Amino acid sequence: MKLRLFLSIFLFTVFFSCKKDISLQKKSDLNNQIKSFDSIAANDRAKAKFISDGVFDEIKRDTSAILQLKAYYYKTRLEIIEGNVEQTGTYAQQALDIAKKLKEEQLVNQLYIILGNYYVQKNEYSKAAAVYLKAQNYFEQNNDSENLSALYNAMGIFYFETGDLQNSRNYFDKTYFIYNQKGNVRGKGLYYANVGNIYMITEDYLKALEYQERALKNFEKIKDSVSMASCMINISNIESNLKNYDKALAVLNDAWNMAEKGNNSRLKERILLNYSIIYSSKGNLDKAYDYTERHIAYAKDLDYPKGVMNGYDQMAGVLNKKGDFKNTATYLKRYYELKDSIYGSEVKQRIEELKWSNEFEKSKMERELLKSKYDIEKERSTSLLFLSLLVIFTSILVIGLGWLLYRNKKKSLKLIEIDNERLHEKIELERIKTEKEKAENDLLKVKADRQLLELESKNREITSMSLQLLAKNKIMSQISKVIDKKKKSTAEIEAELKSILFQNQNQEKDWEQFKEVFENIHPGFYEKLKEKYPQLTATDCRICAYIRIRMSLNEVAGLMNISLQSLHTSRYRIRKKLKLDTDINLDDFILNFEL
Repeated sequence: MKLRLFLSIFLFTVFFSCKKDISLQKKSDLNNQIKSFDSIAANDRAKAKFISDGVFDEIKRDTSAILQLKAYYYKTRLEIIEGNVEQTGTYAQQALDIAKKLKEEQLVNQLYIILGNYYVQKNEYSKAAAVYLKAQNYFEQNNDSENLSALYNAMGIFYFETGDLQNSRNYFDKTYFIYNQKGNVRGKGLYYANVGNIYMITEDYLKALEYQERALKNFEKIKDSVSMASCMINISNIESNLKNYDKALAVLNDAWNMAEKGNNSRLKERILLNYSIIYSSKGNLDKAYDYTERHIAYAKDLDYPKGVMNGYDQMAGVLNKKGDFKNTATYLKRYYELKDSIYGSEVKQRIEELKWSNEFEKSKMERELLKSKYDIEKERSTSLLFLSLLVIFTSILVIGLGWLLYRNKKKSLKLIEIDNERLHEKIELERIKTEKEKAENDLLKVKADRQLLELESKNREITSMSLQLLAKNKIMSQISKVIDKKKKSTAEIEAELKSILFQNQNQEKDWEQFKEVFENIHPGFYEKLKEKYPQLTATDCRICAYIRIRMSLNEVAGLMNISLQSLHTSRYRIRKKLKLDTDINLDDFILNFEL
């Protein structure tokens, strides 16, 4: 008996060690496969798509978390290359959720970078900053230069989009240091293209053109058609600003052919806007109008607010040149409303500046008009000198009253500011109070949850103890009856004792005893479960009962004398019979099942 117990423990230890090694090996294989796929996706999109489709077909048969993670990550990478912004965000979030469950920290933070890029595309800058900072902390702590280069490049674009060119250039320079060390041709191409865009914004067009041409050469070396097309759009924009319109159109036509071949909607949206700008500059306003309409439609389909905003601005410019001032005002209004929703206080401040500038111009014109009238009256007749003096006096009086009104208004604004500060203080106190109450409620909830867990643990112990006592009492009772039969021989008593032991190894009888004890603690569970889900078998109900008392998978498999794989299969079938969605946990469902 001792030898059997020793062998069982030894075999279990060997099995557990092998299983742990296999798990670590799977994680290592996953990282290598993802790294390999990234390399393939950057150079051969068709092959990457073939691999991705194959993995998606595989998860129809094998629903393991690691395989699902690979599938969603592969799809994310492909959607980025094809410029499908919405799908990128969807697949990246699904991959992130699984990576978090598997505790794949490196992959989680890689997906933070991808989601940050998605938020920048959607102009949700605060969300982008939040995930970028998480990734930065992780990769800098682990000194992961490969992922840091991708992160720094993304943050450079983030600051470029928000108008902070100094921070943008700083991050781009950090990426170049890493790319140059590793001899990364594509990375250096991205650096040249991004810095070229900064020179473009600062109107240093010759420098911008030099950097974009450097970038294009790098992308041509690795045959990166998406980056090549993007770079050509930038070059076309620069040539347009240098008034080389024919050259700008020729480059833009080549970029359009590349975008059409790759079916990249994001590139097409940019190209259409550049066509409009070039034709508007050339004076072909009808073509400019048509391209602007198409650009706005593309940007709306992509759900790209900044693209729509740029389209409204361009349309206002085209309509203004055509003399359609009414529609110009309409598009300007749409532009500023959308810009305000994206950039907030910056646009409000600009509108306020324009308002005061307009008031100043109006006041200036009024003063000039008054002076002109005064001069005319003076020339017409000296007899009107008194009237002129009266006008001057009136003007001085008006200016004085205006100054007094201005001073009073300034005081009023100061009082409003003080009231606002008090209101903010009051709001802050209310917020602190609310947070305190929330914290107290959370603490009470934690205590309640802890008490519930303790109660469930006790229930489980009671169930286990009851089973043991029932089994023990039954065996002791049967053994006592056999021993009391004095007339029987030793061999007969030994045979009866062996029979008793065999009978008590019967799992069905043990289950009936368990069921009786379980019903005392959870009355009506089986009846309610079978009533609501009649398709469940007796074995299914038995597994549900073990889940109800929070037994571990190993304990359930041991009690039922089956393997863990068989148990997982049974749980999967139960999920199908219960018609549970993929985001609903089976254990949570059974634990919360209402009697």
